[in-house]
Amino acid sequence: MSLENLEKLYLSICKKKPNKKSLNALLKYPDRQKIIDFLSSKLSGFIKYESDCFSGDDEWGIIHSVKILGDLRAVESIELLIKIMDMVKNDPLVILYSYTIIALPKMGEPALEHVYKMYLKDRSNSEFRYVWLSVLANLGVKDTRIYNAIALHFEADPVETVNLMGGYGDKSFLPVVKLFVNTIAAALNAKKINPFEYGIRFRVPEAEAYIETREDWILLETGLSFRSEEFKRKVKELDNLDNS
Repeated sequence: MSLENLEKLYLSICKKKPNKKSLNALLKYPDRQKIIDFLSSKLSGFIKYESDCFSGDDEWGIIHSVKILGDLRAVESIELLIKIMDMVKNDPLVILYSYTIIALPKMGEPALEHVYKMYLKDRSNSEFRYVWLSVLANLGVKDTRIYNAIALHFEADPVETVNLMGGYGDKSFLPVVKLFVNTIAAALNAKKINPFEYGIRFRVPEAEAYIETREDWILLETGLSFRSEEFKRKVKELDNLDNS
């Protein structure tokens, strides 16, 4: 496929809901390196000329490019994805933030040193530190530096830390997670608060904390995929136990 045709294909994904056929054509493009280089060039353009190229439909082209590179596990794009993450890290509500923080962990171990370097740069800022910790925890890599960094974050934000522990998947964190969830559940029961009652989670911090962390208990204890029916069943069992 010529560069001109690639550009046409790219333009077809510059929309919120592009045709799946176009996305698959890029994802399954026969020349893997060519498509990685092509999409990486789009990210480079965004980084260099953000104010000019990241508007309107171009926004979606960049967002879908990030997803495709993540799905391809294109380690060649790690530094570009990190630069984009660094640009949008102060606004978690930006769609590009959500896509990039999902794409980066898919790179696995090759991303470790690059991401850890960013963690060290931002570790004095608890909000930015969490961005990089979230990526590190979900790389699928066991590393003492990640383990210790997660543990140290507990004082700043226990709920975030429990989520990180669940993502990291080291069962030695399980006692901490169980104690936290049980303590929150006991506080809710003592006040006769049902965390799943409509709107409660937005008014009662303990309700939000329980809802946000109880799945991490099941993740660590069972190792089940959170998408599996068995996982959902066990979470429901825990909810029934804690709210009985």
